[in-house]
Amino acid sequence: METLTVTINGERTTVPVIRKKRRCVALMIRGGEVIALAPFGVTLSHVLKFVLSKTGWIEKHLAKEKARSGFNDDHKGLKRGDKIRMLGKTYSVVTGEFVRPYAAGEEVFLPEKKADEAFADFWLGRALPLYEYYFERYFPQFERYGAKKPALKVKKYKAAWGKCDKTEGFIYLNYFLYKADERAVAYVVMHELCHLIHSGHQKPFHTLLNKLMPDYKERKKLLDKETTFS
Repeated sequence: METLTVTINGERTTVPVIRKKRRCVALMIRGGEVIALAPFGVTLSHVLKFVLSKTGWIEKHLAKEKARSGFNDDHKGLKRGDKIRMLGKTYSVVTGEFVRPYAAGEEVFLPEKKADEAFADFWLGRALPLYEYYFERYFPQFERYGAKKPALKVKKYKAAWGKCDKTEGFIYLNYFLYKADERAVAYVVMHELCHLIHSGHQKPFHTLLNKLMPDYKERKKLLDKETTFS
């Protein structure tokens, strides 16, 4: 595997570079490790330049991850006292002899047996209707541009909140997007719908996004607070 060596927080740090079929270079932080995701064909020097330009972002998000001690971000092995995020808010997990999961106040109550499975059903039962609501609300705006209505699917991603596949006719939203503030969820839906008209992130794409959602930059800032995908 390719690696880069950069200075982060005053220390020399090794950054693995993972090559993937993607449009641009991106960063991911997992378990305190910084990982660069790069398209095939992009030079290592270009990736290094990108990583160095994001040093401030990396240091800020490493600090955030350190502060998230106790959070169960991948929803595996859920137990009493774990912290989870839903719609931009933090909840504490309580396990016990509960028939089904439910949320009250700042707590989520889960049955001790098969807690992960029960919570997954609870999560998707809340997330999917919200995703569908904004999808159905926003799509009519794209029919005037000749867009064909895609199918909406939910999928777990490690480094993307959503994806638009015009060829296959699908828009995918990250299972974990429900962690984010609802305004950020709406932004991701609008963002992916804009890709039905413009594939890349060039000026025409942002012009359309700004026209349909003038406050998208503020919404994106809310999304950026959720640094862990899975």
